[in-house]
Amino acid sequence: MLKGGIQHSERLDALGDIWLPGKEFPKYAPVENFSGEWFMLPNWLAGTWVSVQEIETEFHDNKTGQSSSDIKILKTRERESFGWQTDSRGEIWTTKEPLKPVDQEEPVKEVEGGGGNRTTVKLLRFNQPVEEAEDSISFKSKDIRIKIDSETNKIQSVARDENIRKLVRLGDDIIAVHSDIRSYDDQGFPKGHKTIVAFYRKEHDFVKLDEFANRELRSSFSKYLQRTGKIYLIPEKESSESE
Repeated sequence: MLKGGIQHSERLDALGDIWLPGKEFPKYAPVENFSGEWFMLPNWLAGTWVSVQEIETEFHDNKTGQSSSDIKILKTRERESFGWQTDSRGEIWTTKEPLKPVDQEEPVKEVEGGGGNRTTVKLLRFNQPVEEAEDSISFKSKDIRIKIDSETNKIQSVARDENIRKLVRLGDDIIAVHSDIRSYDDQGFPKGHKTIVAFYRKEHDFVKLDEFANRELRSSFSKYLQRTGKIYLIPEKESSESE
């Protein structure tokens, strides 16, 4: 059991055929099964953040039994956005499903024939808030990490993690992210565990997004507030349009 009583899943559901290696990566994969579920964010988190340093502090491989608590500086960089809509009070809300993949940059590797690595990494992150305090918020996130051939747009490999992470505000433009990550195989069984501490700086402030990938986000947000008995939070413009 982790801090705060949050536990990792013993098993995840098996992935669907859409993610099999060799399949073409769909253009709008993150929102194909959009549930229309929203949750409110602390205002300080809204916007786009980019990691400036990531440090692995613990690692364990279930198959080999190998473990390590050596500090390892990671070269991977992530860019993640939070927040898509505002309610009538100006509070910022986001979706549980990823509207956009988390951009993940890996070290460039030389490939045969010259040039850099022709692999693109798309990280689909499904966030579920579990705890919140004045200057922190914790998510239990499901991550699908997909490596794609940049030339053919075909899926090369898929990895899955469950990421219990605590995001802590250190200043207006910097946060620390403490991640406890369990990795799973294709059938959803645990295969390893690691912990990472990362520091992110704010790259862009929050910008409201009313439409994305043919999805009417403003309308979806309004319907969610109506469905959950929060009609008083519907933004004024949305209320007038529905009359």
